[in-house]
Order: sequence, then structure tokens, then C-alpha cells
Amino acid sequence: METQDPSDVAISIRGVSKRFGALEVLRGLDLEVPRGQVTTIIGGSGSGKSVLVKHIMGLLHPDQGAILVDGEDIVQMSERERTRVRAKFGMLFQHAALFDSMTVADNIAFPLREHTRLSRGEIDRRVEDKLDLLGLAGTGRKWPAELSGGMRKRVGLARALVTSPSFLIYDEPTTGLDPVLAKQVDEMIGETQERFGVTSIVISHDMASTFRLAHRIAMLWQGRIVIAADPQTVASSGVPQVDEFIRASGVRLESVRRPDAGARADA
Repeated sequence: METQDPSDVAISIRGVSKRFGALEVLRGLDLEVPRGQVTTIIGGSGSGKSVLVKHIMGLLHPDQGAILVDGEDIVQMSERERTRVRAKFGMLFQHAALFDSMTVADNIAFPLREHTRLSRGEIDRRVEDKLDLLGLAGTGRKWPAELSGGMRKRVGLARALVTSPSFLIYDEPTTGLDPVLAKQVDEMIGETQERFGVTSIVISHDMASTFRLAHRIAMLWQGRIVIAADPQTVASSGVPQVDEFIRASGVRLESVRRPDAGARADA
């Protein structure tokens, strides 16, 4: 597994293990997440991807190991200190997870009303700013049910961005979407990373999306990261679990091993 320059590492996971009863989910896992890039974590259902993300955000406490976010080990922190670090994260859930009983504007404003003491005017200004930036101007008074699937994703992203996070986590962002809409969501994620300079972590089964979007791919298998590298290195690695996962997804290894195949091999 590649080792990053420490100054370029936003999140460093070192020897993290987690057991739930007799089930060992994470087994001495190591992973470095480069700053300002898109890192996609792949792995089969039940491989522990969601458990790993909850550890990164400080929502679960490992049995052993260290998790450094911007150089601070959140494992050693008090709950109050972890809450401070969690404020650095925004999250876009699988199906946007909007509140159907709230307007678009109220959905986006929700984290600011819950976690800040900003005035109503400042909250409204920030909401309008995110609506404009994400191509949603004029939708603030609409209800989620009135929006297309792609627009709902954008509203979810606006809500994740409204607190100006350093990190964005995307949970299966293209699940259930047709190929055209999935590509649009990928473009949205890529544009967001470039425009706002956030460090992005994408949890995904979608290998076409992964090779189109990621600067770095990490595969979780049996509680450990078996490879973490740029897309071309992953596609050419010959790691059996990786090759099997890619082929099972319907993506041809030959198509992603070429530099002109669309993978973001500039990591």
C-alpha cells in the first residue's frame, strides 16, 4: 500500500480494530486519506465500509488503534472534543435523506439551525448562496417530492455543504440511478471537490463511477484494506480480490487499465 507525504494526509487510520460480539469487522485496518482529493472505498456488502466511516466521524470507538483527523487522534478525545471534530464533516446520504415535511430551503438550513447560533438572516443568506452555487436557484420554496432524483441529490449536497465542512462523505451516491443520472452525480461530486477544495470520501459499489471519479481507491476486504492507490494502479494490481470485484461489477479490467479510459489517474 502506498504511503502518502504526511503533510498531504487529511485522515490517517492506524491499526484500527472493531468487534461486535463474536463478529470481528475491522482487523488492524490502516488507511491514509489524501487532502483535497476524492478517495473511494469499495468492498462487498457487509465488508465494514459503513462501520469504517462511523469510526472516521467519531460515531464509533475502536477496540484498538488510532484515527487522526487533521493530525488529532479522535480516539483519545472526550465526547465534547469529538463533537468539535465532527463539525468538520458533511454527509450526503444514499437517497439524499431529505425531510419531506420541509421545503428545500428549510432542509438546507436545518444543520445551521440545529448546530449554530447564526441569525435568521445569515442562515437565509447561506442557504441562498448554496442554492445558487449548485444550480438550484428558485427551488427554495419547493417540496422534495416536486424535485427530480438528481435535484434531490443536489439539495442533499447543499445541506452537507452549508456548514462549510472540510470533509464530505458520500454514502453510495449512485445507487439506484440510471447511467446518465449516475454520471451527472459523479460530475457533481468532482465539481464540488474542485470548487470547494474539500476532502471527499465516497462509499461505493459502482465501479464505473469509481474509475470515473476517484483520485484514489481503497478496497476493504475481511476487515483490512488490501490496496489503496490511484485507479490505474488498482486496475493493474493483480490483487485477486480486486480483480474479482471489478469483473463481477461488469466493468472490464482491460477498459480501465488504459490511461485514456477515463480514470482519474492524476493522483
